[in-house]
Amino acid sequence: MNRKPHRHIATSRGSELAVLNELISTTHTWTDAQAVLSAALEQAAKLATADGAECHLVNPSGELQFTTHYNLDPDFMSSSLDIQFPLGTGIPGLSHASQRAFFIPDIETEENYQRQNLAQQARYRSLICIPLSGMDSLLGTFLLYFRKRIQPAAGLRETLTTIGKQLGISIERARLFQQTTEQLKELQILQTVANALNRSANIQEALERSLEAVITAMNMRCGWVVLLDGFRKNRLAASYNLPPELNPDDWSAMRSPCHCIELLQLGKLDAAIKIVECQQLKRVTSPDYPYHSHASIPVRAGTILLGNLNIVPPSGSAITIENYRLFNSIGDQIGVAIERARLYEQAKEQRTREQQILLGHGQMLLGEHNLQTILNQTIKVVCDVLRVEYAALALVAPGGKMYSIKTGLGFPSKKIQEAVDIPVTGNSTISQSIRTKIPVIIPDINLEKQLKTYTADHNVKLTSSLIVPMLMGEEAIGGIAVYSQSSRQWSEDEIRLLSLLANQTAIAIENTRLFEAEHTARKHAEVLHMQTIQQAQDLTLAYDTTIEGWSRALDLRDKETEEHTLRVTNLTLQLAQAFGISDAELKHIRRGALLHDIGKMGIPDTILRKSGALSDEEWAMMRQHPQLAYEMLSPIAYLLPALDIPYCHHEKWDGTGYPRGLQGEEIPLAARIFAVVDVFDALTSDRHYRPAWTTKKAIEHIRQQAGSHFDPKVVDVFSRSIGKK
Repeated sequence: MNRKPHRHIATSRGSELAVLNELISTTHTWTDAQAVLSAALEQAAKLATADGAECHLVNPSGELQFTTHYNLDPDFMSSSLDIQFPLGTGIPGLSHASQRAFFIPDIETEENYQRQNLAQQARYRSLICIPLSGMDSLLGTFLLYFRKRIQPAAGLRETLTTIGKQLGISIERARLFQQTTEQLKELQILQTVANALNRSANIQEALERSLEAVITAMNMRCGWVVLLDGFRKNRLAASYNLPPELNPDDWSAMRSPCHCIELLQLGKLDAAIKIVECQQLKRVTSPDYPYHSHASIPVRAGTILLGNLNIVPPSGSAITIENYRLFNSIGDQIGVAIERARLYEQAKEQRTREQQILLGHGQMLLGEHNLQTILNQTIKVVCDVLRVEYAALALVAPGGKMYSIKTGLGFPSKKIQEAVDIPVTGNSTISQSIRTKIPVIIPDINLEKQLKTYTADHNVKLTSSLIVPMLMGEEAIGGIAVYSQSSRQWSEDEIRLLSLLANQTAIAIENTRLFEAEHTARKHAEVLHMQTIQQAQDLTLAYDTTIEGWSRALDLRDKETEEHTLRVTNLTLQLAQAFGISDAELKHIRRGALLHDIGKMGIPDTILRKSGALSDEEWAMMRQHPQLAYEMLSPIAYLLPALDIPYCHHEKWDGTGYPRGLQGEEIPLAARIFAVVDVFDALTSDRHYRPAWTTKKAIEHIRQQAGSHFDPKVVDVFSRSIGKK
């Protein structure tokens, strides 16, 4: 079998740096991870002159999964969508696991490549696989495909590896931003629902306002709330934007059997679920409501199931796991609000003071993000509302195996601080309540050996106790214990009120943790952003240092013009400032002035350093140096704004200049300014064929050339500026 010759991938260092610079400047502020990935993949493919490219990212199950592509063969791409690579298998898996680039000159003979048949059909012969790595994690790989056998240039793998690292950092930063944005959105939605609930004077208004807030804030289509009465009969309590077939004024339209109603009546609706087929929605025939499914969320007050919240998403939209987590929090919020409203309505005359404290506590929790302040305030409210002498609040540590007392009231402060790292599996009353997720009532502490011993050791008089878990959804995150010095029978109202306070506080604690996580994420994002800016600044400094080196090399090449570049650069900047040019543009003018004769690198020394007059043929070659400068610098995106001077400084106002014969204001202002400065410096410098002119004589000559060689306005400003010196 005859093999076609290798295709060498030869890229200039300048073009590689240009791609890197463009990638950094383009993606470092992007917040869409997919957009960052697509842009970088395209840049890498174009740099390597690849025929196609694909990217694999690590999925939640720890495998590399096809994510996006650039210019892949359609059949090859569609056949690769469902392929996954366990880490350490296949070329992507090996590259990711080893964190090194793989160059495969012949796909057909590579035993670790698993898609030979697909690649052969697409006529792909060679590939390069580059790992993607972030600041602290491995993200995946990207592959470049070639339809000819290739032999990459020496520095290309290094450049592609650098692109892989920069791309990984950009993706990581974009993902972090997206996560932070979602967390902020969740906080805003919870705040919106909480505000709607707290503005309502009665339970009906609270339900209607909160339901509208949820549907609107989450861009859902419609929804309704079903509550259970004392006989576990369901009733439509509130609705928003229901279709005509489900008229909320006629509850009979919503009485047909449904899976969510069955779960509700049986008390088995434990968490938010998706109802695939809803019997009510099946009866909707309006084309504006093409829905047959909805999410059903339990509405609870602690352990008490009150009803369910049903939400219908827009057609074609999926409800994510994050949505369900948020739905559960909203259901708990509504449940707490309902129970709070019931308590208020049932005992508003007798318990006005308690309810005012409860509402005030809720308002405080909404705006407070300091955990210890929330805990201390909660304990004070508990003691006040229930009129007890002692209280303690405990939180479960990460992992759920231990809890510790975080705050207390009435106990000796030093002793209460010692109650730390208590096993949840222990025999304490708080452990029992956290473990079972139900209240624990102790009418006589003398019957509880552990509590009796504690009170005796610390000279604390306790008679009865009530402990409730702090529930966040189905998870107990802690417990609140209250103790009375007198014998006490805890009523159902007191148990419910303490449970409500505990769960209200649990929501605030979780919101605070979410806020702290968002704050930490934001700080991390800021650090990443500053690192990216520093990288860009370092790259700019490297570029400018290189430019200055080039300019010094040019001066050294022509001894007669030594230090010429530095002089004309400084004078050009002074004159440009007189024209009011911005600081940002002055940076490009400085680079252009330093590189104004860069094109002479392409002129032979026999011409450039000739002591006598140049022939017509030699002059023709010398006049090519502006065009040579353009061809050398234009591939470097970083230097494109600085091209005006190297390319156009030999153009003349009357159109007789070169290389393009530009006329008047067709010539960039920077080039018009530099042309005056360049001629002035040449006239006032010694040459082997003549001594330097005086400043006065040189200015007079330049004035004579105004309107022909030079821009009259530039000559005028230059003459006045030089005359002051």
